[in-house]
Amino acid sequence: MSPLMTIMFETQDLEEASPATVSRVGMVFVEQSRLGWKPFLMSWVQFELEEKYDDELRNHVRDLVLWIFPVMSDFALRNIDMPVPITKNELIRSLLKLMSILVKENNEVILEKRSSPQVALTEIFLFSLIWTIGAQTSTKGRQRFGIYLTRLLEGDLDGDDTYRTFAKKNPEWAVDIEHDFNRRLEMTLPWTAGDDTTPYDFCLDVSSGKWKPWMSLPEAKFRIEDGAEFNDIIVPTIDTVRQTRIMTTYILSNTNVLCTGDTGT
Repeated sequence: MSPLMTIMFETQDLEEASPATVSRVGMVFVEQSRLGWKPFLMSWVQFELEEKYDDELRNHVRDLVLWIFPVMSDFALRNIDMPVPITKNELIRSLLKLMSILVKENNEVILEKRSSPQVALTEIFLFSLIWTIGAQTSTKGRQRFGIYLTRLLEGDLDGDDTYRTFAKKNPEWAVDIEHDFNRRLEMTLPWTAGDDTTPYDFCLDVSSGKWKPWMSLPEAKFRIEDGAEFNDIIVPTIDTVRQTRIMTTYILSNTNVLCTGDTGT
């Protein structure tokens, strides 16, 4: 190593480490349960949102996350398969990172062109939630996540055993939402218009506020160029269009992204 190089260790736990080892390498270890995920949210609301966003808008975003994130992250971690082990702190960071990217890309649109900045921020939050917490699972897991999210947003989880158990075990969350367990989101969910549509079938166009089918995007246009070799022809599918758009969003913002999937995907 050169004098300008540094090694940083990220540990899962210190089960095998002695106090001497910890002190020598300068480790700082904070258990996830002690830190919690809320400091990430509060820091993001305070420092990531530009000064143009007033306290009303900041509080709106904060309250949305305080209401929906705990329920959906708990459901994802306990009830659907994830190919890569992940913690709740990592989930909130993924969610807030995608939100940061989309908000920064659309600051002018949100604050000056959209009739309601609150609605625009709500849409960005939902899209980010779907494609971070709800995306890190299989097709079957996405179906379960989408159904549960829709029921939560429509205030239709009263009596659901999973929801009641979560509320009972998380009294702090109940306080955050003022014990309004039947709260619903006052906006039309685009994926509820059809019988077979899911939250994963639509891409958010922040400028217009429209949720467009993925296959209507420019990336889905297909044309075989004259003289093209057979092995150079790539036919767009909804999966390739979605992955291309999401990955491009991350890459253009200089954000690292890890894609997982079965062999051949």
